[in-house]
Amino acid sequence: MVPMDVLVLMERFEAPEPISTRELATAKSQAASRLLTRAMEQLGLQPWIPEKDSRGKPQPRDGWHVSKSHCEDCVAVALARVPLGVDVEPIRLARVAGWDRVIDDTERGFLGSVDALTFTRLWTAKEAALKISGQGIAELSQCRVMAPIESDCLRLRHGELERQAVQHITKDHVISVCSPGSDRISWLWLPESG
Repeated sequence: MVPMDVLVLMERFEAPEPISTRELATAKSQAASRLLTRAMEQLGLQPWIPEKDSRGKPQPRDGWHVSKSHCEDCVAVALARVPLGVDVEPIRLARVAGWDRVIDDTERGFLGSVDALTFTRLWTAKEAALKISGQGIAELSQCRVMAPIESDCLRLRHGELERQAVQHITKDHVISVCSPGSDRISWLWLPESG
């Protein structure tokens, strides 16, 4: 494998049918856990099940930090030697109640018109940044874009902390990773397609 600071594995997810909402959530979580095991094995690690703190944030083990994400048709996992967050979403312009929590006037100035790709990039970058602190979307209005959008990253501020979310964009998805101090990210779709 090429030298890297962060390993991100992504895989398509197809829900078994028929399935209840609760069973679907369980199936996605299990798919992400299986993918995390594969990522650990790829790094030569003995796979483990991450313990979670009271907010649900996975705790590091032997210096390795993990993050998982899933959407309706994809799962993603990331491992690094530093705290990190990963988020994957299909490219779409979601109908979000309270848009002012998602994007403020300053961000609108940086981003211009918000199309499906821009919205998905904004959303996944913020989710990835918030996962580092274990806050999740409860802190969404406190996480803001600081500079114009770049081709593969967004600069963010969450409270007093500045973050950079690096993004992998496919024709259907945006995958964002926020991992302070990590510059080399290895993105791998399994099977090698995507």
